[in-house]
Amino acid sequence: MLIHFDTLAGLAYTLQYTQSLPLPSSPQTVWTTVYQAPILPFPNHYIVVDTKADASRFYRLLIAP
Repeated sequence: MLIHFDTLAGLAYTLQYTQSLPLPSSPQTVWTTVYQAPILPFPNHYIVVDTKADASRFYRLLIAP
């Protein structure tokens, strides 16, 4: 699977996945890091290859100043 995302200058990005989304009765979800984009002084476009062939994955992109 190819995951595309754009970044802004001066921010760090972390792409994570989980096998299942949390249920209201169980908010504990384990997130695993797939890729960490470094802080750059200019905007950039990333294409991350996730080679794991699971039936389903849910992704999130965390942004840190």
